[in-house]
Amino acid sequence: MKTQRPRAKQNAPLPPELQRLRDRRLRRQAAATYLGVTPETLSNWAIKGTPELAYIRIGRTTFYDIGELDRFLERQTRRPQGTQPADGGEAR
Repeated sequence: MKTQRPRAKQNAPLPPELQRLRDRRLRRQAAATYLGVTPETLSNWAIKGTPELAYIRIGRTTFYDIGELDRFLERQTRRPQGTQPADGGEAR
């Protein structure tokens, strides 16, 4: 007879380094608010794969990494020709 592994406690506190990683994730509703679009728009983008915006799917829940959302916003930013981005990188 096989022995079963003990299940992890669902509400056990995470170590601080793992909690910081979890804090970087937003559910679809919060990510939509962050981007200024509706959750339905994010869902449609995920289905179509356009625009390119990475997401994490765990079960029926979709998460977005804040860093990925910021990179997405940077890619969507249009600047007048000859101006510099705020981070000092090359102008597009």
